[in-house]
Amino acid sequence: MALSLYCSPPPHKSFSVTSDGETWPLGTLVAVQLSTLDEDWARVADAVPRLRRASPASPLVLWARAAGPDDFVELGRDAAALGVRAVLAGPEPDPAVLRRQLTDPVGLETDVLRWALDAGLLASPRAEAEVRVVMEIAMRHRTLASATARHADVADRTWRHHFQRLLLPPPRAWLNMARALRVALHLQRNCARPLQPLALALGYSDVTVLSNQLVRIFALRPGEIRRLLGFEPLVFNWFRNAALAAAGRRAPSSTEPPRHPRGRGAPPAR
Repeated sequence: MALSLYCSPPPHKSFSVTSDGETWPLGTLVAVQLSTLDEDWARVADAVPRLRRASPASPLVLWARAAGPDDFVELGRDAAALGVRAVLAGPEPDPAVLRRQLTDPVGLETDVLRWALDAGLLASPRAEAEVRVVMEIAMRHRTLASATARHADVADRTWRHHFQRLLLPPPRAWLNMARALRVALHLQRNCARPLQPLALALGYSDVTVLSNQLVRIFALRPGEIRRLLGFEPLVFNWFRNAALAAAGRRAPSSTEPPRHPRGRGAPPAR
């Protein structure tokens, strides 16, 4: 029996029934419903990478309608094993819980790399290992300047060539993206707060500087980012724009439907 799927497009006010194979707008949340707590996890484990390959810009969550507060520990552990960052419980999703889970920076680099492998955006586990080093460096520093200044060796010629052989964006691009991603999730998490004090607290001189950096990296302005939830639509846009830049083409507008960076929808199975 097929798993039940629900979707919630930005700004994520409600969920509606959907089906595998549909095309969803950028950033649409897709919930995989667990009918019972002893759901066949083999089917769920198979569905998660398949859905990520089909729609990498859509964050996936697990929704167990019959679950109560005491079931969250086990459900969270099972979800983490699949690289799924959010678990919903009860008859109706709690938007506050969903926002808190999808914007949590803890373990972000691991989840981003698992998602990128599942979605076919990283060619191999070897590529994941190389990128993990750069992501972990970026996550340890509060400002982009401190990360790049203290670890200038990340972008040395040897490592750049190594990333090039693995068909990856250069290390400095990963470093910049990882830092900007933490900033973007902070904006999503504090979506009701004014942007100017948030920008200052994050180390930017004003909102314009913050906006310019986010547009350059994710092709999305702060207001657009705050309508979304999770890292998937942001990092997907970054991959897509990196692929277009390598091909000498323009970045699409944020309103265009998401297409896989390799230009063929979901990549072939490995």
